[in-house]
Amino acid sequence: MLPRFAVLLPPRSPIEGLEGPLDVQTLPEGTVQLARADALRRHKLELRAWGAVPLDAPRLLLRSDAVVSAAALAGLLAAGGPGDRALQIGGATGALLRQLAFDDALPTAAVLSDGQGDPLDRLQAARAVELDPKERLHHFALAPGQFDQDSLTLPISDLLALPVRHWIQLLWANLLRLPAGLLRQISSANPLIFLPQLLGAAWRSQSLRPLAVGGAMRRVGRGSRIHPSAVVEASWLGRGVTVGAGAVVRGCVLHDGSAVEEHGLVEGCVLAPRARVQRKAMIKFSLIGAGAMAAGYMQLGVLDNGAAFKLTSALMDQAFGGPVELNIGGQRRPAPMGLAGVCVGARTVVGAGVLVAPGRTIPPDLQIMPTPALVLRRLPSAATGRALVEDGGLRLLDPQPAARPA
Repeated sequence: MLPRFAVLLPPRSPIEGLEGPLDVQTLPEGTVQLARADALRRHKLELRAWGAVPLDAPRLLLRSDAVVSAAALAGLLAAGGPGDRALQIGGATGALLRQLAFDDALPTAAVLSDGQGDPLDRLQAARAVELDPKERLHHFALAPGQFDQDSLTLPISDLLALPVRHWIQLLWANLLRLPAGLLRQISSANPLIFLPQLLGAAWRSQSLRPLAVGGAMRRVGRGSRIHPSAVVEASWLGRGVTVGAGAVVRGCVLHDGSAVEEHGLVEGCVLAPRARVQRKAMIKFSLIGAGAMAAGYMQLGVLDNGAAFKLTSALMDQAFGGPVELNIGGQRRPAPMGLAGVCVGARTVVGAGVLVAPGRTIPPDLQIMPTPALVLRRLPSAATGRALVEDGGLRLLDPQPAARPA
């Protein structure tokens, strides 16, 4: 018997590094709460409190501190067998998700046969049902000599079930949802919409090769403006999005009111509403929160709502000589695949010229500036030759002797 009701377990802790509950955090299709509501609506499940469901009625139990895709819920609901059953994903996708869970072995979702006992105990004791992810493995080449391996292999699947108690987990939830989410958003089932998109992609790519045409596909919301010299490929743009001259946007979701300014480069990113990538910035595989502004160099990082970092600053994502480490629950843990960027807390500003080492979590409401000793504040009235910035002034390396009066 399929359940008609869904129940949420309360979160056990806030998200490390981020402000606000998981429900308001950004995903490619909107917020976590909207994505969950859409998944439940697809399966005709009504969200209720634990005690508001008849005691003898089966129910879907979900962790409210986890992201679970609609496809994963469909697989769990379709799995048969007696008693309680918990969601588990197999293959390379499941192995990656277990690595990203950081020893959090509590299932993210389960179907319970009734409402007896404690829901947390029932979730822990439920029989695991392993789903086939029907994945595709994608290989990424790595820079030679910088890593222990020459390539990185990532699985692409519609199935996702990941606890989110740290900013790195929210980032990976977005990255893993991007391929399937973009495919659904860009490829409309309506031929009256899809055929013009296909023809437009063929014209932009100047090719009939499937890979070239697929890369040039995009979906643009009402009121959005793309400069004729900009490149927008395999991306979904919401309403009122602006892409400036010479900008490059590849494999991204840009939510309503976001912007990529002139000559900005954005790849594999999710921009929340009103987020802005400023001119000449380079942002890759990152999550930019609502109203945040990115102007430097960033990869595999997160900007929380209202955060900013300036041009010539850099949020690094790799460490030479070993994997990047993260502080998770007070313990140092290796980052997934040895790579992780930086999380900038809400409303924090990282000033120009500041370099932040990988794996760091910057608290909210800070203003970080470079050392004053290297900021030129005092200038001599007259000087020639070479000079160094020192303690806010100039030290002449080869001072010229003063000219003698005639």
